[in-house]
Amino acid sequence: MKRLWTFFPITIVYSLAVIVRVLYNLVVARGYYPLHDSSVYQTIALNMLHEHCYCLLPNLPTVDRAPLWPAVIAAIYGVLGSHDHFVRLFLCFVGAGTCALVYQFASDLFGKRVALFAGILAALYPFLYIYDGWLYSESLYIFLLFAFCYTLYRLQRNPSWQWMVSGAILLGLASLTRPNGMVILGAFLAWAVIIGWRYMLSWRTVVKSMLVIGLLSTVFILPWTLRNYMVTQQLVPVAVGDGKVMLGAYNDMILQRPYYLGIWIIPSESNPAIAAQYPANCAGACEVKRDSDYRKDAIQWIESHTNEIPYLLRLHFTNLWSITTQEADLPINRFPDRLAS
Repeated sequence: MKRLWTFFPITIVYSLAVIVRVLYNLVVARGYYPLHDSSVYQTIALNMLHEHCYCLLPNLPTVDRAPLWPAVIAAIYGVLGSHDHFVRLFLCFVGAGTCALVYQFASDLFGKRVALFAGILAALYPFLYIYDGWLYSESLYIFLLFAFCYTLYRLQRNPSWQWMVSGAILLGLASLTRPNGMVILGAFLAWAVIIGWRYMLSWRTVVKSMLVIGLLSTVFILPWTLRNYMVTQQLVPVAVGDGKVMLGAYNDMILQRPYYLGIWIIPSESNPAIAAQYPANCAGACEVKRDSDYRKDAIQWIESHTNEIPYLLRLHFTNLWSITTQEADLPINRFPDRLAS
């Protein structure tokens, strides 16, 4: 009985989080169907199922998206059928898992009372559950990244091979969910150096952790990197896309259109002349070249607009703390007239 009571608070947090997310999907996201990036992920998933090809266009392998999220969608569709509400139900459980992690993290740091309060806040916090109502990779990435952070905390408290291997797997999965997941490897190495420098762990344990997590996580994504090389004959660790992000964030229109001020505009709108240079069926090596050219043009724009860069960086910092995102595919933006939205 005492053991059951131990798990009661985290069960309450997880259950509340699931209920909130399911209600959000039933009320705010009612009638949702994938558009924009959601449609891209779904298309790749359907091509994986029916064409047996990681393709955005039939029989044209793509390196434009990280593979884990389309693979998850494909697995759910393969078992339950091609209905996006099954994927969104899956995200309800993933998002609730993040809230359970908040509880566990807070419990280890501050005790169970604070943890219960923090877990309930996480369950009810809109900026967490809005991601569980559309087919984007954010919810899964947030869970994997936070779980990785928790393994590092446990590793610091109780150094063991189990926590090292768990951290490597989570970092590898995060890197296969979003291409910028690999940046976390650099942050982890910096964390490890600080831990050693502050004598929180012995340098022997720190070096062992760096080697195990760094090497295993790299080995984890290596098969996909090899696949990308076979498709493009170039080194693409996970996916391209940073050029598209940079070009969408640094262009003339980003300073002129109030709705998009300081955020991002798709290159076909912000730089149609550059985007038009590439065919609609651009895939594989073409995607790599396109992303490289996008990056070069964005850098040229930055170099020729140095006076505006401090202003843009201030906008980026301000937008970082906005309560929600302006993404068009978000259910509260798709259905703004609903009272629940």
